[in-house]
Amino acid sequence: MAKLTRPAFRSHDFQAMPPLTTYEAHGTATYLRRPHEDGVVVENFTALSRLRAHHAAPPTEAHRHETLEIHYVARGQQHQTLSGKTYLLAPGDVLVAQPGELHFSGLFQEKRLEYDLSIDLRGPKGRFLGFRGEEAEAFRDSLRRLPPFFATGNELKGPLDGILAQYARPLPHKGIALMASVAAFLVDLIDASHRGAKRPVSAPIARVARLIREGLGEKGNAAQWARAAGLTPSGLRQRFTRELGMSPKEFESRERLEAAGRLLRATERSVTDIALSLGYSSSQHFAKQFRLGWRCTPREYRGAARAGDHGRSPTQADACQEPV
Repeated sequence: MAKLTRPAFRSHDFQAMPPLTTYEAHGTATYLRRPHEDGVVVENFTALSRLRAHHAAPPTEAHRHETLEIHYVARGQQHQTLSGKTYLLAPGDVLVAQPGELHFSGLFQEKRLEYDLSIDLRGPKGRFLGFRGEEAEAFRDSLRRLPPFFATGNELKGPLDGILAQYARPLPHKGIALMASVAAFLVDLIDASHRGAKRPVSAPIARVARLIREGLGEKGNAAQWARAAGLTPSGLRQRFTRELGMSPKEFESRERLEAAGRLLRATERSVTDIALSLGYSSSQHFAKQFRLGWRCTPREYRGAARAGDHGRSPTQADACQEPV
C-alpha cells in the first residue's frame, strides 16, 4: 500500500494513485478507487474511502457527483447539507446523495471516523454488480429509492473495513470477491433503511449529557458524571462514546462551542464575558478553542453573522471557512 503525506489533497490526484492508498488529510485516510490493475474488475464500484480525522476540518464545498454517494459516520458528529436540508449525523447514521444532488458539509467536523462509498448506477440494462436481468434492475432501483438520511446502528463499519482489507490481501479471483462484498453491503444497507432504526441513547447517558449541558459554566467533573450514570469513569467514557460518538469531555467541548456560537450571533455580550460564562479560563483560551472548532476567531464569526453570512447554516459563514 502506498504511503503519501501531504498538507492538502485534491480529488483529481486520485487517478494518479495506486488503487489502494493511505494519505494524510486532517487525519489518516484510506482510499480505494475502482481498480483496473491485475485484472481486478468490479462492476459499478467507483470508490470507497475511510477517514480517521484527528481534529476539525474545513467544510467541503457544495458539489455534485455523477455517482450515488453513501456517507456513513462511525464515530463523532457532523453537519451535512443535502438538497438544501441540513442533517446532524451521529454514529451509525447514513446520508445518501443521489447522482446530481447538491451537498456539502459544515465546518464543525470534529475528531471522527467516516466512510464514503460511491456506486455508479449507470451501465447496460440488466447488468449491475454481477447481477443480471430483472434482479439487476430491481437492485439498481432499490438504491435509487434509498431515503436521504437514516440510522443503522454500527453494524456497517465491519463490512466496509472488510472491503478495504479484502483488496489489500492477495486473494484469488479478487474482483469476484470484492464485487460480492460490495453487493452484500448494499443489500444490508437497503435492509437497514427499511428497518428505520433509532439511535439508542440510554437513560444514564442522556442524564450525563443533560448534566453537561446544564453545567457549561463550570469545570467538567468526570467523577460526578460517572456517579450520575452509575458507572466507573472508564465505563462511562466507553458507553458515552459508543452511544453518542464522542467522549464526555469531547461532548462538553462541542456543547460549549455551540453555545458560544449562539451567544455571539444573538447577543451583544463581549467575547470575554461569553468566555468566562462558559467556563473558559480566559478570553485567550476561549479564542484558541473557538478557532480550532469553527476555523475563525469569535470576532470574525460574529462579524459574519452580523453581515448575514449565516443564511445557509450557522456553520457556513464565509469568514470562517479558511483552515487554521
